[in-house]
Amino acid sequence: MLALIISLPILGLLVFLALCIYVDGFYGDFLDLVRNHNYHEDGRKLESVRPIAFPWGNFQLLKDDPEKLVKNLHETMDRNDGFAVTYFLWNPNVLSNNLEFMKRVYSTEILKKSRRDLTKITIWERLFGRGLFMLSDANEWKKSHKVCIRGMGSKFLTDYYVTVQEVADKSVARLEEKIKLHKGPIECEIRKFFQDYTLEAIFLIAFGKGDSKPEERRRVADLFDTAIGTQESDMRFTLPGFIDMPFETPRKIRSAIKELQEYGARVVKNHRTKMKEGKIDPNAKGTLLSALCEKAEDGSEFSDTLVLENVYSFMFAGLDTSSTALAHAMIHLARHPAVQEKARKEALAHKEVDFEIVMNGLPYLACVAREALRLCPPINGIGGNREIKEGITFNGKRIAKDTGIGACQLAHHRNPKIWGKDAEVFRPDRHMKEDGKAVPIFDNEGMKFLSFGGGVRSCIGKNLASMELKYMLWAFLRRFRVDSAKGYEFGRYWHSSVIMCKPDNGVKVSVNLL
Repeated sequence: MLALIISLPILGLLVFLALCIYVDGFYGDFLDLVRNHNYHEDGRKLESVRPIAFPWGNFQLLKDDPEKLVKNLHETMDRNDGFAVTYFLWNPNVLSNNLEFMKRVYSTEILKKSRRDLTKITIWERLFGRGLFMLSDANEWKKSHKVCIRGMGSKFLTDYYVTVQEVADKSVARLEEKIKLHKGPIECEIRKFFQDYTLEAIFLIAFGKGDSKPEERRRVADLFDTAIGTQESDMRFTLPGFIDMPFETPRKIRSAIKELQEYGARVVKNHRTKMKEGKIDPNAKGTLLSALCEKAEDGSEFSDTLVLENVYSFMFAGLDTSSTALAHAMIHLARHPAVQEKARKEALAHKEVDFEIVMNGLPYLACVAREALRLCPPINGIGGNREIKEGITFNGKRIAKDTGIGACQLAHHRNPKIWGKDAEVFRPDRHMKEDGKAVPIFDNEGMKFLSFGGGVRSCIGKNLASMELKYMLWAFLRRFRVDSAKGYEFGRYWHSSVIMCKPDNGVKVSVNLL
């Protein structure tokens, strides 16, 4: 009898798991029953986006067929007044294409009564710790932001511009030499080209030249790719505790994180020691590291650990996002020759550029970069931006506490109700204003454009990202013409990882000198 009593719960669990795995719709119906407590004004539950896979929720469809996920999300929102429920694993989120609702999501009101628990992504928690974008508590974020923003002020941005200019010019010169040696156009794995550019630029902006060698910078990039790239492609790392499992891949990631932490700790400790001795390396001045190591006006300062966590947070935010945006832009330009020629005409009109021109000029290049970010935003956002700690009401919709709220950037940016009937079309001119000026790359435009977030917690590195994108587009288009490589002329060339929209591995374009 005792054995029967013990075995019944186990048998019940096995039956439940079998139903979740083998019966279509069961897992989604179960989650809607026990986790979806979000209602229309008339008492109906907000509808969830299907299919919902066990145990990944809607992330499985996002990874397998992102275009279908976008279509299903749009259709669900159309039936629910612009709202839909999604699931990250078993966690519910209410997503919306209502711009007024999105303004509220990013408002100070919601910031104070919600949390942003990115520690659920265990790899991020271990590598970025209490880095700025990881912080949930509004007061703690505000305190850290005061320190971090120093490294993104105009004083440091002008120093960063010199680095971006130098690295971009060297990258373009190397490619030019390669084409000359080949004596004709070459097929270039474009994402890899831009990754190398952003890697060197971001590393030098973060740490400075110091004693680092190119192979060390490459090693850091490889370690980031091991830790972050593996997590993006392997959905098992979204499961609690999987990173600590005694399998080869989790061990590999733990080892990469440890090596990154040890390397960064040495750099920070060495910099602080030289600060105290008054022997700061000139190559480390004007870097994010030097900005974060400075004492605040009230005498407070970051610990070595906090400095490193924020430097790595910055590197993560800037490495893949900028290179991916540039790759998307170049692939689209290859597919749209008329747009490419218009962009090149603007680039050729400026024989030289300076900080002011790059930051406030080159309007059509800004439109090209912004349109690439619109169609393939760096963060998918299928989970909510914030998790509310108490229930809220909007236009009669009742959203329960502990629910994530926000928008799916991929779907939001391709929504015809927001961007018009040609929302799926690459058309940079949509971002050009009547006065001939461009909408700034990072402007959310009333919550239509969310690649850099919104509200007070929008991306702290948005000005630097704008600089990196526009300068490289200017330098590249002045020297090269880009065409679609054979096999990549049409169709979807990109995939969605757990977090980002990236060009498929190996996607190439044909590059030739003008």
